[in-house]
Amino acid sequence: MSLKENINYIKEEISTEEKFLEGLIRAESWYKRYKNIFILIIVVAVCSFLGYRLMSWYQEEKRFDSFMLYSEALKEQQGGKKWLALQETGSTLYDFLLLSTALKTHNQEDLKQLSNSKDGFIAAFSAYEESSLKGDISGFDVLLKRENLEPSFKYAAMLQKAYLLLEENRIQEAHQILLQIPQTSGVYSIAQALKHYGVIQMEVTQNTDLQSSEVNQQKEGLEGIEIAPQGQGDES
Repeated sequence: MSLKENINYIKEEISTEEKFLEGLIRAESWYKRYKNIFILIIVVAVCSFLGYRLMSWYQEEKRFDSFMLYSEALKEQQGGKKWLALQETGSTLYDFLLLSTALKTHNQEDLKQLSNSKDGFIAAFSAYEESSLKGDISGFDVLLKRENLEPSFKYAAMLQKAYLLLEENRIQEAHQILLQIPQTSGVYSIAQALKHYGVIQMEVTQNTDLQSSEVNQQKEGLEGIEIAPQGQGDES
C-alpha cells in the first residue's frame, strides 16, 4: 500500500471517529436536556406495570376471599355473619347465594330484590321465577322487554307466559305467543304441545258451552209446558 493510500485511509478513520464522537456529544446533550422527562417516562411505565400487577393480585385475593365467605355462608342460616360479610364485599356470589336460597324457600320478596341484580342472568332468572310463582302475566311482559335477554331464556319466558294464558282460558293470546317461538328453539316441541293442548281445551270449552245452551233450551221448554191437575173422577 502506497503512502498516499495510507494517508487517505487514516483520514477516513479519523473522519469516522469524529462523526461517532459528534454523535455521542449530541446524544449526551439531548439526554441532559430531556433527562427529567426521560426519567419520568420510565418511572410512570414502571409504576403502571406495578400498579397493574398489584390490582390483578388484589382482585384475585378479593375473589378468593369472597369464595371462601360463600363456602362458609352455605353452612349458616340466612342472615348470619358470613352472609353479611359476603354482602359487604359487593360480590355477585352473594346474589347467587340469595337466589339459591330463595328458590328453595319460594321467597318472593328475595326474588323481587334479585330481579335488580347487577348480574344480568341472576336478574332475569329471578324475575322469571317471581312471575312464575305469582302467576303474574304482566311480570313476563316486563321481563320480555329487558335488553340483551338471551334468546333461549326469552323463549322459555314466552312459553311460561303462554301457559299462564292457557290457564286463564285466553287461548288465542297464548297461540299468538307460541307462534313466535322458532323451530330452532329448545322449547319448540313443548310450544307445539301447548298449542295442541290449547286446541283441545278450546274444543272442550265450545262443546261445554253448546251442551249448556241445549240444556237451558230444554229447561225453558219444560217450563212452558202446563201440567193439568188430575180430576177426582167424571160425574155420572
